[in-house]
Amino acid sequence: MNKRRSKETNGIVIPQWRRIRDYFRSLFPSREKTLVILYTTDVHGFIYPYDYILGRDTQWGLARVATLIEAYRKRYPDVLLLDNGDFLQGSPLTYYYNFLRKRGSHPVARVMNALKYDAASVGNHDIEQGPRVYNRVRRQFRFPWLSANAKVGRKRSYFQPYTIREFGDIRIAILGLTTPAIPLWLNPDLYPGIHWQDMVSAARGWLPYLKESQRANVVIGLFHAGIHPNANRPDWPEDIPEENPCLQIAEEMPGYDVILAAHEHRLYNSHPLEGEPDNPRRPLVMMAGSHGRHLGVIFLRLKKEKTGWKVVDKWGKIENARRESPHPAIVDIMRPYHQRIMRYINSRIGYARDTISSRYSRLKDGGFVDLIHQTQFRFSQADVSLAASFTTTYVLKKGPIRIRDVYGLYKYENYLYVVILTGQQLIDHLEWTAQYFNTVDPEDPLARPLINADFMGFNYDMAEGITYEIDITRPVGERIQNVRLTATGEPLDRQQSFRVAVNSYRAQQLRKRFRCPIVWKSNKEIRDLIVEYIKEKREIRDKTTHNWKLVPEWIVEKYIRERLERDLSAIRDE
Repeated sequence: MNKRRSKETNGIVIPQWRRIRDYFRSLFPSREKTLVILYTTDVHGFIYPYDYILGRDTQWGLARVATLIEAYRKRYPDVLLLDNGDFLQGSPLTYYYNFLRKRGSHPVARVMNALKYDAASVGNHDIEQGPRVYNRVRRQFRFPWLSANAKVGRKRSYFQPYTIREFGDIRIAILGLTTPAIPLWLNPDLYPGIHWQDMVSAARGWLPYLKESQRANVVIGLFHAGIHPNANRPDWPEDIPEENPCLQIAEEMPGYDVILAAHEHRLYNSHPLEGEPDNPRRPLVMMAGSHGRHLGVIFLRLKKEKTGWKVVDKWGKIENARRESPHPAIVDIMRPYHQRIMRYINSRIGYARDTISSRYSRLKDGGFVDLIHQTQFRFSQADVSLAASFTTTYVLKKGPIRIRDVYGLYKYENYLYVVILTGQQLIDHLEWTAQYFNTVDPEDPLARPLINADFMGFNYDMAEGITYEIDITRPVGERIQNVRLTATGEPLDRQQSFRVAVNSYRAQQLRKRFRCPIVWKSNKEIRDLIVEYIKEKREIRDKTTHNWKLVPEWIVEKYIRERLERDLSAIRDE
């Protein structure tokens, strides 16, 4: 690396040579240019190449991506670096510096400033951290944080809506939008005064302004949303706009040159080949994964015509960062943050008398999810508890329990809520979550996967406080059978109201679906409550109530023996 480093940028970029380059270019202006757009998305706090939950180095993280970024900046003169949101949540690192160590510079801001991002969008998980966190980090950013559809009143945006970057006389407009489905998941306390305009109308409304009033030669949609639509689902609330409209916007608004998608943690590239005849006419749509595993790279070839600069070709590729060495400057920045988080994450809180595995936690009642239920009952005084298993890969080993083990058990920053549901609503919700399973033909039970890969595992709830069966040979809506109260053994009264403990994410879904009241909220996150519960108990065992099961049981056992491992490898839980 060149030793003439800029103190401001911690050795990431070297601006001196660019001034000289730009001067000589101004003497001999070219009529063709190539602009390179680099983008990251859904990093979720994975910066340092270390897994704080498993306690080992990783082959991903923004520190590795930074090495790729530097290589492209050295190779190409005109490079734009963007991020597409969800960087403030998802790891012990972000939790610690969001809520436990609130003073001083935030590691996400330090690293993104050092990498000299040109702009970023606001993600739903960034909003989930609450205004004290996202406003504190926003003040530390040295780049615009964009969301045009986060509206305050009719016209004003809470965040900056767009930004303009210039490369010589080429003007590039970057419009930020955030998935408007946030009210389906998050309590309004986390975004006070903000309402979320639907992305399609926002994208349509801003496009002519950026092209005409701002004279943009290139328009980039930096959209924290996905490409797989949800609003056509029968269970989607009518008052919630489409969650993932990126492909719809690309189809209806060819004036966007590039649409960068996010949110779904997938890989997608609509323009993989250079020189295709219809490349210039269609917006290039890309999604570049998550957790610092990949870098999206887009090439725009522009030609200067009488009316100004015009995009004549565009193509892209998605680079895997796993073979890259962590960038030494990023490692240097992160070292003190890393040392503090290691002391926190390895704090001992209790002892496990048994090994507790999550492997079959969605197929059989077990101690992994029952530990969450026990915690929720302890602090909520509810009649029924609903909880999901957020992983099928984590194992809590026999021996000392540390803070990092609780992150492995419960990875989301959810609070504990109590809602009021009738018995019928409780059954209806369990029927909805049972979509996690495909319908099985008893004559050929392994003909198709038991697990429905299109239904996210974090939406599959298991209940405690009632006993029930899930008949996987029946269609959705007819699966929940033999529901009884655990305490009395009596059949569940479908008209009776129950206090139901749920996480804050699920509470918002239930409130939208059933208009049910929220009657209690914890002032601590569920993960902190689990820590407190384990400290109280001092020791825990792999204990379960066996209050629910999938039937027929012989099909489940056959599936576990002969097909489960193959199917789990294709399941997405992020």
